[in-house]
Amino acid sequence: MLLQKIVLENYGIYQDQNVFDFATTKDKPIILCGGKNGGGKTTLFESVMLCLYGQNFSEKKISKKEYDKILDNKIHKYGTSKQEKDTSITIEFLYYHFNRDQKNKENKGVQIYSVTRSWKNINGEIIEKLSIKNNDKSLDVDYWDAFIRELIPRGIARLFFFDGEKIATIAKHGDEGIEVKNSFETLLGLDIVQQLKSDLEINLGRTNQSQKDSSELENKFKKLEKELERLEVIKAGYVIDLGEKTDEMNEMYKNIEGFEQEITKLGGNYAKQRTELVSNQTILKDRLTIIEEEMRTVCADALPFSLIPKQVEQLVQTIKSDQDVLKNQFEKQILSETSNELKINLRNLIKRKS
Repeated sequence: MLLQKIVLENYGIYQDQNVFDFATTKDKPIILCGGKNGGGKTTLFESVMLCLYGQNFSEKKISKKEYDKILDNKIHKYGTSKQEKDTSITIEFLYYHFNRDQKNKENKGVQIYSVTRSWKNINGEIIEKLSIKNNDKSLDVDYWDAFIRELIPRGIARLFFFDGEKIATIAKHGDEGIEVKNSFETLLGLDIVQQLKSDLEINLGRTNQSQKDSSELENKFKKLEKELERLEVIKAGYVIDLGEKTDEMNEMYKNIEGFEQEITKLGGNYAKQRTELVSNQTILKDRLTIIEEEMRTVCADALPFSLIPKQVEQLVQTIKSDQDVLKNQFEKQILSETSNELKINLRNLIKRKS
């Protein structure tokens, strides 16, 4: 495996896209990365482990919640608390492998791999995407973890991916044996005790949380039991009241039945005919309604005038007198107009003869 390129986009202190070329040649087989404290050297080398191993990049086993928290801190925020662009790490490397042809001859092949991990914070949830390409062909990401463990186990990766500050610390304190020992323990799986300890702490934390939740549920259950007892007492009171009311109602029915028997004794045939009389009453009411409607129809015509015959006769005489007066007036007017017209005609005739 030969590292060729690292591309950091909005990761850590690196804003926008930053491309680091690690391709070497025979003349320049070594590449040194330098910078001031806080310049991003450690972030750069940590990005390699994070891109290759994802949640398993750390020396200690971490939970998904812890992993999301780390990623959220690594997302570049552009001076704000919100993520404005996608965050991603891309690593390109060469993988040399041998295969055998049909004649059992060994052929050396070179494959170019490109690994990209990207993250997006959506409503507080970190969404991670992994993309693998081999010679520009997309690969199934489900097989990546097994492939990278076979290619370069995480324990060995610790021997290769570290910065000069760790080397200076080893030289200063003389604990290089411890660092190498820890790396080989990780490689050989001897750090399983520490992993088990971490898993145990996580499980204990979950157990304590479960116990806490169980205690809260138990308290709620006790409160609900007390509330249920209180409601049962109230229910019992309502049941007693219902029984008393039922007894009172039955007693009232008995009284009504007794009164009906008394009425039957006192009223004789009236009690027997009561139902029939009630039915006849309903029929008569309906007939009365029909008759009232017919009376209203009749009264709406000339019937009211029959109630005042004298007044109607006087009104007729008055109308006749008025008609006679109007007739005389019209006759006088006609005679006057005719007389005037004759006078005019005579005058005109006299003038012509003159």
